[in-house]
Amino acid sequence: MSYLFNEFERIVFLMNNPNGDDHPKLICSLIDKELVRFKEGEVLYEHKLLKLAGSRHAPKILKHNIRLHQSSSIRIVNELERFMLHEDLNSKQTDTIHQCIDLLINLLDFLCTQFKSLFDEKEKIPNIIFKRYQDQIKALLPDFENYDNGLIDIKALYYPFIEFQFKKTNTYTFRKACYLFETLNKVNESLVKSGNSIKLIYTFIAYNLNSAKIYDYIIELIVDQLGMRSCKSERLRRLKYLDKLLTQIVVLTPKGLKSQKPTLKDSIGNWIQKEISFYNYDFHLQSGLLPEVPRLNEDLKQTRIKTNLSVGQLACFVKQLIEVGVIEAKNQNDILKHFSSSYPSKNSTDISEKSFTNKFFNVDNTTSEKTRQIFLKLFRSIN
Repeated sequence: MSYLFNEFERIVFLMNNPNGDDHPKLICSLIDKELVRFKEGEVLYEHKLLKLAGSRHAPKILKHNIRLHQSSSIRIVNELERFMLHEDLNSKQTDTIHQCIDLLINLLDFLCTQFKSLFDEKEKIPNIIFKRYQDQIKALLPDFENYDNGLIDIKALYYPFIEFQFKKTNTYTFRKACYLFETLNKVNESLVKSGNSIKLIYTFIAYNLNSAKIYDYIIELIVDQLGMRSCKSERLRRLKYLDKLLTQIVVLTPKGLKSQKPTLKDSIGNWIQKEISFYNYDFHLQSGLLPEVPRLNEDLKQTRIKTNLSVGQLACFVKQLIEVGVIEAKNQNDILKHFSSSYPSKNSTDISEKSFTNKFFNVDNTTSEKTRQIFLKLFRSIN
């Protein structure tokens, strides 16, 4: 179906370069003509792509094909949507453009479904697809009034879906929009099975709806439950029980709502662990079981070892130890800082880090020879 995009290049050019009063009529005539060819070649095109995927073509070639058709389809959809704002279009012409947009959206859906690993999920979805997702999510949202008397505030958990429904600006990628739509179906299934119960929260954690609003609501819910227990030991037991339940939940979509942030499971787990540590500490403190923390001697100074080497010789010595692998230099600056502060030279009790670093990187011939003699003396001392 490569011809489709070649032909549409001419149509897109004409859209952006109007010429004469019959411009909309000409454009719609061309679109109508290509629409027929599109319908005729659609099944054949999809078959060819699937055949290409099953062949021994290099993954890069297949990925290039998928991404090329994806970006071309998105661009044409955006251009057609913009062109539909033309006030001279009649209803027939508008219907023709809608049909073409529908076919292109079907093509994008086919590419996303069949070639998910190759499809560019970070690409922003066209506005018309964004609006369709909004309509679909709106239709899938439950009637929140039916769940007002339960333990869980359903509306608080469903916040990301409600937010998406009322978004006026499209900032969503294919991955995020698809994730919201697919996840909403899953949590609705859970709502039907378990009702307004704690099990619904397990589903939100499993599908990693890592929204700050959902995290805050779940933590608030835990805090309220803990507040109902007056005894601290009971709170600690409850926290440990919640931690056990949390570790048993399998995260099904690690990328979740916000792929750059920790999973909802990890965030809640970290909070619970901090609370457990606090209650453990408080319990031991009140029981007098915590050992007394010894006071540090303020006069205690870092141990320093005097050497009979000059600053240059010491720097050269350390350099050789690093070069032959005796000292592992993961952070060379830390090593130089350590030796300059811990090993006084024979002529100076205090070596500046700057001076030591300068000698380390600029070893003169005399110093190099003297250090070599020290190494030879050291080797001869080994029996």
